[in-house]
Amino acid sequence: MNQKDRNKKKLPQQNKPIEIIGKSSNSRWLWYGLAIVVLTTFAIYFKAVKFDFIFNWDDQVYIIENNHVKDLYWANIKLFFTQFYVNNYQPLTMLFYALEYKIGGGNAFIFHLNNILLHIANSILVYILIRKISPKNAVVALITAAFFAVHP
Repeated sequence: MNQKDRNKKKLPQQNKPIEIIGKSSNSRWLWYGLAIVVLTTFAIYFKAVKFDFIFNWDDQVYIIENNHVKDLYWANIKLFFTQFYVNNYQPLTMLFYALEYKIGGGNAFIFHLNNILLHIANSILVYILIRKISPKNAVVALITAAFFAVHP
């Protein structure tokens, strides 16, 4: 028996499957936890889809009185990326408003539902960010995402 064969025998082969099982079990619980955060967030904010636009806030200026949002043409899309609305440069927001208006015809339900879905997506991104920053603290990432998800 040569030296290579002796070194191969010394390597513990039985520890690998135990590690994989342990990691997948933890990973499964983290996925369950993240699913609970998503479902809880959806349950908390879903009542907002019944609300109407807020007329004494900025909904009137951005959506109700904004003809650029009501008509989705290339000229208007170009304006979203070249103009300021209410002293803010927010082309993606204005593009989303135009798409939501096109889908829902000005119904506030679509606007609120989209905001809830975007907030849930951002909560998942917070979880991913914290996992990237500190890969060994998955529970901390889950708790941070949960706090972000349910903040008012």
